[in-house]
Amino acid sequence: MPLDHIALHTKDIVKLSAFYEAALKPLGYEERHSVVEGAVRGYGTPGHPADLWISAFPGKVPAGFEELPVGAWGGPIHIAFKAETKEQVHAFHEAAIVNGGQCNGPPGPRTQTFVTEYAAFVHDPDGRNIEVNYVTPK
Repeated sequence: MPLDHIALHTKDIVKLSAFYEAALKPLGYEERHSVVEGAVRGYGTPGHPADLWISAFPGKVPAGFEELPVGAWGGPIHIAFKAETKEQVHAFHEAAIVNGGQCNGPPGPRTQTFVTEYAAFVHDPDGRNIEVNYVTPK
């Protein structure tokens, strides 16, 4: 089943948007939509619909959510983006770290899966595990 889009919710849309804009720029991602006075933003690659959406709760955070730790907003989720080169994997990792991400696995070969990958992992500012991988040709 093809994936249509991913939506991430955050308390700090400015910080999370800056992170993804920088981290995914090496993959060709850019902001393609901004609606609800910038509280909902869509990202994608040229010629394709936005497939990554980031949204903030409008106004005050709803009652009961104020005290959640940062990681609770991200939740236990893993998102992987495809790279076309190893250089894109490195560029993603560098941009992600500079823009508030935390290393969860530096760029390098990953041989423990059923394909040979070259990948990097970071936690975004809300604690989500984000991967960019390049599947090496056999």
